[in-house]
Amino acid sequence: MSRFVPYRERCPVRSELNAELTRLLEPGRVLTSPAELAAYEYDASPESGRPDVVVLPESVDEVVAVVRLAARRGIPVVPRGAGTNLSGGSVAPAGGIVVHLSRMNEVYEIDAEGRRAVVGPGVVNHRVNALAAPFGLHFAPDPSSYRASTVGGNIAENSGGIHALKYGVTSHHVLGLEFVTPRGDVVRTGSKADGLWGYDLTGLLVGAEGTLGIVTKAILRLTPIPEGIETILALYREVGPAAEAASDVIAQGIMPAALEMMDRPSIDVVRESVGVDYPHDAGAVLLIEVDGEEATIAGQAEAVRAVCRRPGCLAVESTRDPVQRDRLWLGRRVAYAALARFGKAMIVCDGTVPRDTLGTIVPEMERVASELGLHYSNTFHAGDGNLHPKLLYDADDPRSRIAMLTASRRILEMCVEAGGTITGEHGVGSEKTAALRLVFGPTELELMRRIRRVFDPEARSNPGKVFDEPPMPRPKPPTRGLAEFVDQLRDIVGAEAVSGEYDIRAAHAMDGLVPSFVVWPSTPEQVAAVLGACWAEGAAVGVAGGGTRRSCWAPLSAYDVCLSTGRLDGVIEHRSANLSLSVGAGMTLAAAQDHVGAACQRLPLAASYPDFVSVGGLLARRASGPEELRFGPVQHRVLGLRVALGDGSLARLGGRCMKNVAGYDVAKAILGSCGTLGVICEATLALQPAPEAARWVQAEYASMGGAFQSARALARDAVELWALEVAYPRPAAYALVCGTEEDATRRARRCVELMEGSGAQSASILSQREAARLWPELRDFPGPPGRPVLPPSHAAGLEVRVPPAACPDLAARLPEVEARHRLEAGLLAGAGTGLVRVRLRCHGDAGSGSRLAAAVVALSELAASLGGTLHVEWAPLDVRQAWRDAVPAPDGLALMRWLKAALDPGGVLNPGRMAWIGERADTSDESVRGHAVRAR
Repeated sequence: MSRFVPYRERCPVRSELNAELTRLLEPGRVLTSPAELAAYEYDASPESGRPDVVVLPESVDEVVAVVRLAARRGIPVVPRGAGTNLSGGSVAPAGGIVVHLSRMNEVYEIDAEGRRAVVGPGVVNHRVNALAAPFGLHFAPDPSSYRASTVGGNIAENSGGIHALKYGVTSHHVLGLEFVTPRGDVVRTGSKADGLWGYDLTGLLVGAEGTLGIVTKAILRLTPIPEGIETILALYREVGPAAEAASDVIAQGIMPAALEMMDRPSIDVVRESVGVDYPHDAGAVLLIEVDGEEATIAGQAEAVRAVCRRPGCLAVESTRDPVQRDRLWLGRRVAYAALARFGKAMIVCDGTVPRDTLGTIVPEMERVASELGLHYSNTFHAGDGNLHPKLLYDADDPRSRIAMLTASRRILEMCVEAGGTITGEHGVGSEKTAALRLVFGPTELELMRRIRRVFDPEARSNPGKVFDEPPMPRPKPPTRGLAEFVDQLRDIVGAEAVSGEYDIRAAHAMDGLVPSFVVWPSTPEQVAAVLGACWAEGAAVGVAGGGTRRSCWAPLSAYDVCLSTGRLDGVIEHRSANLSLSVGAGMTLAAAQDHVGAACQRLPLAASYPDFVSVGGLLARRASGPEELRFGPVQHRVLGLRVALGDGSLARLGGRCMKNVAGYDVAKAILGSCGTLGVICEATLALQPAPEAARWVQAEYASMGGAFQSARALARDAVELWALEVAYPRPAAYALVCGTEEDATRRARRCVELMEGSGAQSASILSQREAARLWPELRDFPGPPGRPVLPPSHAAGLEVRVPPAACPDLAARLPEVEARHRLEAGLLAGAGTGLVRVRLRCHGDAGSGSRLAAAVVALSELAASLGGTLHVEWAPLDVRQAWRDAVPAPDGLALMRWLKAALDPGGVLNPGRMAWIGERADTSDESVRGHAVRAR
């Protein structure tokens, strides 16, 4: 197997290197002896590679010093945590310096009210949970090695674990990072506010396996520990009925905290090794855990037991007792270690498939292993389709090793053929670099290599991992004249889908600019071809979705071609049993909701005016809404994208599976980029079972302080909230609870009790008619241009992100802004999320425009002082220009500019929309321009 490892020679001046490192660190933290290096030659995979030296830094400054020394000498750097990686991600196949981060294990902060933790990369998962537990909180990702694995390792691999089904993988719980680039620069991304300004570098770093830099600090999201837990164990004669039961549990509208399965070989190994009392005729074990409020668990558990009792089921038992729960989980927990009794080498394949294919895939995997004479077992996460087939082989027998490689390759091929991927949580490492081609084509691989070059031009950060080939230059197509350019557009999309008529062009004007042409492609391939033509011509492209946000963010600086996604419409695939929906980017949010609603499912996304807003536009802006409290921000709902890039290439990113760590998560960078990195053509989204009932609770208060105090009381209680909003100027709080009719009503009554007990002047459960009026009012606050109460020239809608604990401070300062700038303000604050939407309006007297602009700038500065960010959802052109000129540049700006140049080399996509990022990359910074050329 060939691997791209630029550094191939062992360190020729090892003594000089060791001496320099010893001057940077204490001698005891520079390991050089053969015995010491041998301990770092392996991780938990069959891969190996001995480093030239191992260092143990204790601060970010020491990491910077080591990395800069390595950069000067051209030596590879390999970050390492606890070494529990299962794909060779922390070994050093090309030698170099292993940077062991175990001593960077400080817990800097546990913010109980804001539900945040700030920790070093060497902190063990279990320790985070031990420190957060007294506050009723925990760090949800729980890989099997959670008692040993470190936060930095979890971030490198985007680890999942048993409870990822309900709570998500590591990327769902990382809000920000501090990392050292391969050049030795320190960059900080994200914040405790869970808001972003610029491209999502955090999303790219999580799961990048140390190839983009070394994480030195992380801001983590903490979640409440559930009030109650019940574990259910069901035994089956065969895997098929167990897999069907796993799908049917979720189809019933129940989202378990965990849904695990063991096959017959695993059962036999566990029975013989630790004596777990499984029947000898059991062919599959299904372990299901439900958690939440004590009052709701009984009903959910009974529903699960009813689903499990089907033909082929041998027995079902359940318990809430912690000791008995541990007994039921014992077999699953020891299954991996029990295989050690065979005394053979082992490989774990870690493929992921859509949940609805488990019944056919699992028996087929066992058949493949049996034909090749290998011992096989499978303990896996059935709820999210993440399989862990284990193959035992004799590492000293070439025939056995070939059989293992053949079987593992075929198993991964089967996963991809079923619509899945080659790795759900263990990573690509050095083990699966060749298998990456099963998932991605040349376009996607080249895109990721370009991104690698943005961060690490010399490929020295963890070389030989993820990719096995260097990037290739992409030639620019020849420039054509204007007439040929127009003819080319018509050839691509059809003459009727290109218009140069002034009335049509004027109707698509943005930011005072009228395009020369409007183009309506109807397929992703047409979108890519149009962008390729525009790249060759140097024509600036403005992307238009549903038209509800033409005056958002910073103004366009150029606009030659309007590319409308309106014809990229319709449902591509709805896999109800897999809880996934694939749609064209031009489909409206309302149409998508109606489609899945017929299957008693829902898409947990919200946006103003869903009848108009397109799914692609919503994702491009990373728009969110009140239900973010329950389901997280929009990026947590995106499984995959199909994106046309600025150079005319068409890339498929992600897929249909929730757990997927094959390659870089480029989709995270595309989301929220406002069409400046690529045009979203299709999206695959994660669905949720629709609740039986929903109840809105409304309470009014004498002051905003009272409303936020009440919101804190609700957040501290065990009641499960879907939304919790506080409004101004009329102080009020709104809570949304869902569930069965009985549970929703009980939760709503509990909300009323808490609100009345914390100072509400009145609190009531709204009728369905009242709620039907309230929901659009909350959802559509503030409205887009053309729909505000006053004309757009006198109003602005803003989205502010601050740490949740800072929401009361922001609300308290808003009256000062009103008074100083003589305008009216309204606010709707997500008390548990920190998402605050602000509406400003002033009367059309002289100077109203300048007052409005000054108020927006003042609020932007206020948000920054509170540790947050402000984006303009809609506002007049002069207001957005003032905001653009005042907004501070984000940390990591150079990386963002290089990323823009790598994905949009001609700078043709929505130029200017991201304020600091865009065409400035090619005009104001010589080093950026040179690096951008190398990145191509």
